[in-house]
Amino acid sequence: MSETKQERVERIARIIDQEAWKAIEDGRDALPHSLWSIRRDSAIAKAAAITAALIPAEDLIAKIAEVSNATGFHAGEPAMEFAGQIVSVLAGHPEHIARFMAEGTELFIDGTFNHENGTMTYRAVNGSILSPAVLRQRKGMQQ
Repeated sequence: MSETKQERVERIARIIDQEAWKAIEDGRDALPHSLWSIRRDSAIAKAAAITAALIPAEDLIAKIAEVSNATGFHAGEPAMEFAGQIVSVLAGHPEHIARFMAEGTELFIDGTFNHENGTMTYRAVNGSILSPAVLRQRKGMQQ
């Protein structure tokens, strides 16, 4: 049986501050606004933020397929090429995952998904296979 979101938040919060839970469970904390309660509430808030940022792999893969199919259709190119480009960039820049989930194809438009931002080789217009590191070097970029 899968845990609920609330159960996940509480499990993560217990990891963040185990001592607060122990104090409350063993009776050291009888006051509602004591240090232990404040620490526990703080841990719950942190855990809720962490849980909110978690994106199930199935959702990410479905979004990659959706965006790749749409982009490929409009570009007249195979969707698998775009899926690889998305994975290449997100692998090197996981900080863009949440933004990708919200904005999708916009990351192609603003340059986030440019080849030089990726981590995997790609086929250039002339047919050669290049590393993004080579392209970054040619463009004078660092990564």
